[in-house]
Amino acid sequence: TERPTTAAVSGSSVLPASMQATAVSIDPPFQQYEHIDSFQQNQDSSDRIIGRRIRMDIKSTWGDKYYMGLTAIQVVGKNGMPLALDSSCITAKPRDLNEIPGYSGDDRTPEKLVDNVNNTMDDHHMWLAPFNQSTERYLEIDLGREQVVNALRIWNYNKNADDTNRGIQRVAVSIDGHALGECCIRKAPAICDLDFGQTISLATADAAKCEEEKQTYARIRKGGNHNETI
Repeated sequence: TERPTTAAVSGSSVLPASMQATAVSIDPPFQQYEHIDSFQQNQDSSDRIIGRRIRMDIKSTWGDKYYMGLTAIQVVGKNGMPLALDSSCITAKPRDLNEIPGYSGDDRTPEKLVDNVNNTMDDHHMWLAPFNQSTERYLEIDLGREQVVNALRIWNYNKNADDTNRGIQRVAVSIDGHALGECCIRKAPAICDLDFGQTISLATADAAKCEEEKQTYARIRKGGNHNETI
């Protein structure tokens, strides 16, 4: 099957005021905290994990058969603070769309995941790569040395309502080769009026179902006044 085009699609959407101040709650083990301070208060020191290389093996997208992507990622360390990451920390396989034969010049490369532009619909600040069932698919973060790792904070692919299907759905997480389990990454809402980042505690990662995430996404989308131009 021929791979479809990734031509730019522009869009805009407005979140109702009634939803802007509403926190999205997800039952454990998938938890979102509006502030890092809240996350810190919910962490027990016995749950902390120490490691250097965090690997996410990508199992599925939210429906796209050809592409997979994310907007941003942070590693939450000791005291609930995000660790410093730069382009040298990130390895992706496949790396990006520029690995497709005959295709080049696409700037949705892995380093965009750590460029600190997280809450956005601008795909120039996102990562996108081919999704191929027959090859390895993973992201790896090398912290440079062993550090306390409490959680991942992830912003899924958020270019527009249609392309949120390219967002990653399920990942198997490991640290230094030790498997922690599988997690579901919530589908992006195709808006940036609120911080759609999701905090996933690595101490509680397991193979729980994605149904809670689907319901949460549906609640966000249901009230939106989405006026998209294709």
